[in-house]
Amino acid sequence: MSGIDDRLRRGLGLLALPADPEGAFEDVQRRMRRIRRNRRLVVAGAAAALVGIAALGSWSLLGNQRVEEIPLIGPSPGMQTEAPEPYCSAAGLAVHPEPQADLADAVAETRREIVRLALACDYETLEALATRDGEFTFSFGDGAGAGAADFWRRSEQAGEEPLRFLVELLDRPYRHAVSAGAYVWPSAAMYDDWDDVPLADRDALQPLYDEDDFREFGAFGSYIGYRIAITSDGQWLYFVAGD
Repeated sequence: MSGIDDRLRRGLGLLALPADPEGAFEDVQRRMRRIRRNRRLVVAGAAAALVGIAALGSWSLLGNQRVEEIPLIGPSPGMQTEAPEPYCSAAGLAVHPEPQADLADAVAETRREIVRLALACDYETLEALATRDGEFTFSFGDGAGAGAADFWRRSEQAGEEPLRFLVELLDRPYRHAVSAGAYVWPSAAMYDDWDDVPLADRDALQPLYDEDDFREFGAFGSYIGYRIAITSDGQWLYFVAGD
């Protein structure tokens, strides 16, 4: 248990760290962003190819027939339009975390509320929940000067998908550090050395993280993905990546 407690204490120590002076987190974040960006480019390329094939098929069916253009009609002056629905990477997720065994009631309630707000892409209320009971860590310093809501919104715009990770990780196995009085997701975050993470805990991280990410963790020495901690009395301590 001493290793687990030490790992959690370092996590709790994040609350006192304003920045990452060595730049290690930024370097890891850049590499993980590159991995995810490459995946999105592959998917986008495949989608573009399918659209091109469909367009070519439509043209061949039309032949030389003249197609009359239909003008687009916009809203009439003074007509009220509905505001667009909020969007984030958690919107429309089919994942709705089930109750987990042996969670303290206050922890289970905070977990449910985090999931509800993340699925609704409600950045501001999510930040209010995070800071309700005290200090909250969401960054190693690259979000200095901005609140958690702004940081998450900008991360979403950059393709980092923090809210998706927030919801999905709360559906993964957790570990309870009894002496520290906190619950941590995912369980892999509580091991000092990546080599010590059991196969079951690694498998639970997929498909959020894949073999490329696992190699990154191995090279770094420990799990450095997103992790979440909630105290036994329901205080949300952190949602952060890196080490």
